[in-house]
Amino acid sequence: SLAELQAYKYKRTRLSIVGSTDSNSTPLPPILEREVSFSGEILPIFLLRGGPHVVLPQNSAPPHGIKLDTYEHVMANDGFVIPGDVENSGLTDVLFGPTMYMPPIQKAPLSDEQKQLIISWIAQGAKNT
Repeated sequence: SLAELQAYKYKRTRLSIVGSTDSNSTPLPPILEREVSFSGEILPIFLLRGGPHVVLPQNSAPPHGIKLDTYEHVMANDGFVIPGDVENSGLTDVLFGPTMYMPPIQKAPLSDEQKQLIISWIAQGAKNT
């Protein structure tokens, strides 16, 4: 239930970066109470901000084999999105970890609201809605 999702306590593993004095990941936002739509809210974020994971460089595979242009492609990589498991989904590390960025660092980062939508969608089961 949504109430159970709201009560879920995140336990992120700390990561130590050589030469860094701050090893904390960005705190995760609270899960939204309303249902988040993949096609209406998540896919547009990926299509607009997914860079080479959406528009592939000529004659190249997507970086790390991750394509973000359809639900099937997003879910095709084991561990990237684990429905209902925000803590262990690789996408969480990309969004909130200190060493990875989405979109690539050359562009402005996703807004807090966009990150909250994505995390809420994963927590709600990463449904193809």
